[in-house]
Amino acid sequence: MVNVLLSIGANMECERQMQRAKERLTLAFPDITFTPTLSSPAYGMEPSAPPYTNMLAKFQTDKDEQQLILQLKSLEKELGDTPELRREGTVMMDLDILRFDGRRRHHDDWHRPYVRKLLDKLLMLFLAFTLSMSTGHSREQASVLLGKAIEYYQGRKYHECVLTFEKLRKHYRLNPRFTAYLGFSYYKEQQYEEAAECLKEGIPSLSVYSPKEQAVYLYACAESLFQLGKYDEALKYYEEALPLTDGFDSADVHFHAGFCYINQVALDSLAERRKDSLALVHLSTANTLYKETSKRAYLDELHTARLAQTSAMLRAMEKKFEPKDTVSLLTDSLLTDSLQVDSLQTDSLLADSLQAANNNTK
Repeated sequence: MVNVLLSIGANMECERQMQRAKERLTLAFPDITFTPTLSSPAYGMEPSAPPYTNMLAKFQTDKDEQQLILQLKSLEKELGDTPELRREGTVMMDLDILRFDGRRRHHDDWHRPYVRKLLDKLLMLFLAFTLSMSTGHSREQASVLLGKAIEYYQGRKYHECVLTFEKLRKHYRLNPRFTAYLGFSYYKEQQYEEAAECLKEGIPSLSVYSPKEQAVYLYACAESLFQLGKYDEALKYYEEALPLTDGFDSADVHFHAGFCYINQVALDSLAERRKDSLALVHLSTANTLYKETSKRAYLDELHTARLAQTSAMLRAMEKKFEPKDTVSLLTDSLLTDSLQVDSLQTDSLLADSLQAANNNTK
């Protein structure tokens, strides 16, 4: 059995058609559950075309994807949809697979506002929590609490968000996204132990969400671990966040990754030189990104301070290194870490870092 996420839409006789679709789909897939309906513009059609009514559904099937597509096309026809009507801008029924067995389909649809809103409703309905056998709470009570928790989170009322999610956690198991909401709220409340615990639990299951959203949780987890002095563990999450960030966000990740290397405990002089070399690379990159991004975006007080701090640190660190020795050392370190960087790339990387440090001494 595989999981399927289905998009259902119509722009004619909408209420009747959506009800008919629910009846037919329930007969075909008894475990199916539907979101509420939501209106949206008629994407990809003439401006005069009537708006759509949409909903999402989640179910399981033992059919392969092509078999399921044929079944859904047959159901569209049964519900009155024809190519002739579509050419006129009338859609009696549109059934599209958005996700099949964990793989996304109709990628453009995922960016449409109604899909994101309905997906949130679906998460609330199906993934938000599993009922504890011992709880006296009703699903209705839980739904109200969950709605409040999400509202607090979106309104940046993190203290209230923590309290409300913790009430739910006494009786329900939160899904990964809401666990990340809770972890991020703990992070904003500077409760770093709780933040790291929640974020580490939720992050592995959040790859379906946008890179920007993933980066928020990864950065908050890394920062929480940094504040707890767990620098090796923090580096893992900073490094995962790097490909998902740009501009000041990327600079901030490099900034803190550099400090992780500085704060690591080295067991011998070789390890000390290695971590200092990697710190130099990250801090130099952060310094460059702060400068470059400030040319097209406002450099606020925090980033102005970090630019000054990295410039000062680079001037100090440059005095510790002989470029030739450092290039050799860093090359060995990168190869030891099984990073696929050839020697020319590594030489260039260190040369750029040392040049940046040298420029900051002038």
